[in-house]
Amino acid sequence: MRHILAALDLTPQPGRAFDRAVQLALQHGSELTLAHIVAAGGAAPDDEAETSSADSALARADRKLREYPIPAALKVNFRVAVGNPAREIAALAHEAGAELVVWARIGKTLSRIYSSTPRPITRWSIATRPS
Repeated sequence: MRHILAALDLTPQPGRAFDRAVQLALQHGSELTLAHIVAAGGAAPDDEAETSSADSALARADRKLREYPIPAALKVNFRVAVGNPAREIAALAHEAGAELVVWARIGKTLSRIYSSTPRPITRWSIATRPS
């Protein structure tokens, strides 16, 4: 596996998705992209205040991603985007050439991402909490 994308929700503690993505990237010598999608609030911003607010949200998300404890041996990229999470994660995975996507939640997002990607992602890993 050459590239892994971890879609993170930016909770204060990194969580299982982050831990699993790092573990797999170290195990396989993979490059890792940490990503967060800021959900779009509806229509595209049409004034400076809305654009500034979106830019602020992206900057905050980028800062938070960079605060995660990254092992020195790992090559990591950071990506943030605004939009529909399923579409944006699929686009980022395709753009990065990710062969594995790791995230913390499952549900309708999984099928939306899988059907949105123009190139099949060969592996998925869902980090879940033990019951």
